[in-house]
Order: sequence, then C-alpha cells, then structure tokens
Amino acid sequence: MGERFLLGGTGSIRRGRRRERRSGLSGWGYLGAWFFGILAPTSSFVPIADLAFEHRMYLSSAGLSVLVVTSAYFLLTLRARGVGVRGKPVRGFFQAEYARWLVGVLVVVVAAALTWRTVRRNEDYRSGVSIWQKVVEAVPCNPRGHDNLGVELQAQDRFEEAIFHHRRALEIKPDNVTAHTNLGAALKSQGKLEEAVAHHRQSLRLKPSYVNALVNLGVALSAQGKLNEAVGYYRRALEIKPDCAAAYTNLGNVLQSQGKLDEAISLYRHALKANPGSAEVYNNLGTALQSRGDFDEAISFYRKAVKIKPDYANAYTNLGHAFQSQGKFDAAMGSYLEALRIKPEWPATLNGMAWLLATRPGGSASELQEAVRLAERACELTEYQNAAIVDTLAAAYAAAGRFEEAVKAAESALGSASKADELAEQIRERLELYRQKKPYREPVPTQGSTMP
Repeated sequence: MGERFLLGGTGSIRRGRRRERRSGLSGWGYLGAWFFGILAPTSSFVPIADLAFEHRMYLSSAGLSVLVVTSAYFLLTLRARGVGVRGKPVRGFFQAEYARWLVGVLVVVVAAALTWRTVRRNEDYRSGVSIWQKVVEAVPCNPRGHDNLGVELQAQDRFEEAIFHHRRALEIKPDNVTAHTNLGAALKSQGKLEEAVAHHRQSLRLKPSYVNALVNLGVALSAQGKLNEAVGYYRRALEIKPDCAAAYTNLGNVLQSQGKLDEAISLYRHALKANPGSAEVYNNLGTALQSRGDFDEAISFYRKAVKIKPDYANAYTNLGHAFQSQGKFDAAMGSYLEALRIKPEWPATLNGMAWLLATRPGGSASELQEAVRLAERACELTEYQNAAIVDTLAAAYAAAGRFEEAVKAAESALGSASKADELAEQIRERLELYRQKKPYREPVPTQGSTMP
C-alpha cells in the first residue's frame, strides 16, 4: 500500500506538470502526507523508549527523497533543453551545452558528500560503546544512554568507567530500576559486595518481580558466602520466569559448590534448553560432569564451549584439566597453551600447566624450570593465598630438586588449606615425600581423580 501511495504522489507531480504547474502542488501534498503519515504512529500511540530513534525516519524520508530527486530531475531536464522554469530561453552558464556537465558535477559532489557522511556515521556504529557514547555526548541528561553505555563498558571489563555511567544514570533518574541492577553487577565485579547487594535490593523495592535483579542479587550473595539466601532468590526468579537460563545456571553453580552434582547437572541441562548458545553453561556443565568422573562427556561439552566462544580461556583450561586427568598429557599441554595465548596471566591456567610439567613422569630439566616459573607467577598473582596453587609451587620445587623450598611451600599451603579438606590431606602426604627429598609424581589416572 505504501508503494502505491508513493507512486501516486510522484504520478500526481507528473500529471500536474502536464496539466498546469499549480496543480503539481497536489503531488507535493501527497509526499507531505507520506512523510507525516508514516512518522505519526511512532510519534503518538506507539510507545518508544527514546524519541530520537533515527530509524523512524528511514521509511518516512523515502517520500522526501523522491521529492528532491524528482524536482532536481525536472529542473535539470529543462536546463538541458535550454528552457527555463517559466518557459523562457536560458542563457549563459545554464545553456544546454553546459547542462550535462553541470549534472555530472552535481552528482559527483552529492555522492561524495553522502559517502563521507555515511563513513562518519558508521564510525559511531562500530561498537556498542561508541553508539552509546555518541548518545550521551548528544544528550548528556539521558539516563538510558548512560546506563546502556555502562553495560557496554562492563562487557569490556572497564568496570570503573561503567560504574561512573551507572551512577550518572541514577543521578538523573534515582528510581531507574535497571541502572540499580547494572550498577550492582559492576560493583560485584569490583568486589564491592555490600554496595552491590544494596543496589540490587533497591531495584527489587522499586520492582519486586524484576528477574535480573533477583538473579544478580543471588550472585552477589553467593560471593558473600550466603548460599542458602542466594538459592532462595534464584528459585524466586524461576517462579516468575521458568525459562530463565541465568537463574538455572547460577543455581547450578551453588549446588555444584555444595557437591550436589546430579542436581547441578540437571539445572545446567535446563539452562541449555533455555539458552542453547551459552558457552558458559556448556563449560559449567563440563566441570560438574568432570567432578563426577565423566571425563569424556565433560570434554565434549568443553569443546562445544570453545566452538561457540573461541577465546574462552576458562574452557580451554578445564579441557586441559580433563585431558590431564585421563593421562593425555600432550592434549592437555595443547589446551593450556591455547588458554595462555588468550589469557597469559590467568592463575588457573598457569597452575594447571605448572602441575602438569612438575608431576608428569619423564619431565626434562627445562620443563621442570618452566614449572617453577609458572607456579611462582601464579602464586604472585594470587598473593600466595591459594592453597592449591602454593601446593603446585611446592611440587615444582621438589621436581627441580629444591626440597627445602618445597617443604616451606607445602607447609604454607597446608596452613592455608582447611584442616578437614581433602586437599589438606593430600598436601600432608606430599610434604612427607619432600622431607624425604623425593618429588611427587602423578599416579596413573583413574576415573574420579581430580586436579589440585
């Protein structure tokens, strides 16, 4: 219908020109009606979040474009015939011999100008950050612009900048529900858990059924160790939105940390039904299956995770752990190296590779020295507070023949480990070997064996 309307408008211009020039106003009227008629719904009863959505102009501007092109064609055609608008002969620069040259120049100039403007505009669309940065530059008091810019900055791990823009959104609109939730998520990523929880609770006071706030509050509470309270919020989110993949995933994470592997695996499978493209869920399901001893199935899920997200260092590291647990050392080494290529300073990967080099049979002297280097770096990054990583350092020292340092490191790891923890018992056994000046060697893998 819109096409017939537009063609009717241009046809009226032509018919008006054939009859008399004044009747051409009817065609212009059609084009005006086209422009305002198409624009009217989104300017009245159709709700929109922002008034300045430029794509609202795309279809409505078609009529205006036809008007400009048709008018230019009409005028230049007259010039090409040597006739003026009122039928009088044209003299001088606009004579027929110059008209075609003028048309060509105008086309080139207009095309160049529009191309330049398009290139400039495309720069604004190169990323989510650039788009919303342009919005807040144009309209500094736009709370939605600041909030969405904060979300895009979070996705790039630029948390300080994200927090600034979320706070700015709340200064402009204090009851902005999504800004409270997004600010809470950014604060949680910075370890500011109390403030994060406060903003999520404020979001829920404003909108008790807001699922994102329920899930993010659960995540913040889990980070505080308040697992039972977190579980309550995840379950409440699922009551409101039964297909909430984030709620299934985070609830599965809590249950996996509590050793409830079968329940966690079931929840991860539900999450994949709701969001089959989530690399994170495939990875988490893999870790649960690996903890249960299902290495082959775990490996298949890790591979799916890195296929979806090729730069997923965590999944590559877990893939390395799974291969190592099966005694497939070369495959494990390849996975660790890929993880380190993506994230060179990640302690989990450094630790896994150091453990592999230090404890596998037949390691060369250079490999043992590399194991020490990797383990020391992992300890530095974690400030020697992670018992499992310090345990790896002890194993690396022992493998390199530095038994006094191995004993000290093992004693330090034992002091950091929970007394009733399985890891603590393993460290005690290895400590006795180091005192006897013997290195620790990884036993032949069995189903259910795990990495430190």
